[in-house]
Amino acid sequence: MESTIRYAAREFGPRGIRVNCIRIATVYSDMAKGLYDAPGVREQFLKELPLGRFGLPSDMAEATI
Repeated sequence: MESTIRYAAREFGPRGIRVNCIRIATVYSDMAKGLYDAPGVREQFLKELPLGRFGLPSDMAEATI
């Protein structure tokens, strides 16, 4: 996905069009709670996240305002 966003930014940037992306795959919500709370999964996800924590729905809401 990241390369697609970068491609779009390079393609449309010169035309004055901004391209942004919000990756929502690691948002901890009631809907995803079962996945992220599975034994061993939580630790694996957290180890790979740059901030060392899951995003929250409020993080996504604030980023889109």
